[in-house]
Amino acid sequence: MKKTVFGRAVAHVFMAGAALVLTACGGGGSDSGSSTPVTTTPEVTTPVTDPTTTPEPVAPVATAPVVPDAEVLALADATNIASSGFPWSGRFAGVVKRWTLPIPVKTNGEPRAVPAMDAIEAKLGFVVFDRTSIAASDEATITRGIVFRQGTSYLPAGANPQAYCANVARAPLEGGYPSTFMFAPGEISARLYVNLDNPQCTASPEIVIHEIGHALGLGAHFKGFGDDDGPIGPAFWPVLATLYANPIGTPKTSVVVKQVKN
Repeated sequence: MKKTVFGRAVAHVFMAGAALVLTACGGGGSDSGSSTPVTTTPEVTTPVTDPTTTPEPVAPVATAPVVPDAEVLALADATNIASSGFPWSGRFAGVVKRWTLPIPVKTNGEPRAVPAMDAIEAKLGFVVFDRTSIAASDEATITRGIVFRQGTSYLPAGANPQAYCANVARAPLEGGYPSTFMFAPGEISARLYVNLDNPQCTASPEIVIHEIGHALGLGAHFKGFGDDDGPIGPAFWPVLATLYANPIGTPKTSVVVKQVKN
């Protein structure tokens, strides 16, 4: 899939005034040795303020807008359920297509893979990835799972390298999916490669999450997933959460939309 890289603390200072303490003492004597009692005035504390110093305003914390349920469902339909376009080619049209969890993953030591998986699991609120079962397996023996590779993004001849920083495919340096990667009633089950980087473009952390989104079942781009909002925008999370909140094969009419916390 084609991507571009898009990029995104508030301190406040309060000066407390010092205290001014005023204390008075008195004493005296006579030739006879008599003395007068010593009296002390009560301590008086007067706050000192600096009229030129005022607390800086605290900026509100920005939160992502909530995408309406109807829009989430429409986007989930366009990118997955309806089966229109790549990679679905009309197969299992009208139902939710996704993996049975957890999904085995082989990172091949790719340092961007773990933070990306962590971010997805934190946002969805449950375990998505099995990080151990195929970690040491020979890739040729893997029949089900996601494999990360570095420097293997598909780059068509004459294409803009910045538009092909990463992709999901059946193999390194390729652009197509396996001929069979789904089973009834819509289960994704294959060896899929997340290919990162080409000689002239390095995938950002957001692009890595974007590509994992493709591997998880998001097909066509939409606003919030490769269009307008960059690799991932506000709509990405509830669309992905909705697919994985519903059983494989759930028809569109029965899909329950799942919102996520900002």
